[in-house]
Amino acid sequence: SLELFAKFGGIGKVRERSLKLTHYLLKLLKDSPYYYESIQTDKKGFTIITPVENDEDHGAQLSLLFFPHYANNPEGDTMEQVFKYINSRGVIADERRPSVIRIAPAPLYNTFQDVFHAVALLEEALGTL
Repeated sequence: SLELFAKFGGIGKVRERSLKLTHYLLKLLKDSPYYYESIQTDKKGFTIITPVENDEDHGAQLSLLFFPHYANNPEGDTMEQVFKYINSRGVIADERRPSVIRIAPAPLYNTFQDVFHAVALLEEALGTL
């Protein structure tokens, strides 16, 4: 792994790319028609629960809280349905039950196109619910 970091230009370059990818992800998510600043009980969508003071202040991952949350829904909750949809189409993310998906672009191999595609699939998933 040290050879990969050196080939990429060092850990500083890796971190710089990580921040750029995550910032791009943040921008796309905030531009989504399914994004809300706060939790909604009567709409389907998500909010970002990762603390972000401004668009430049974030780590390498974003946690999305999905709503509404349906207890005992045979179709699964919004998060579960979205997670299954994007995961079956190649987006690798973490699910945090009951209603959070964590997305973290990997700077050594994800591209900006990958990030765009992941958000498009997330919106597509919400559009099918």
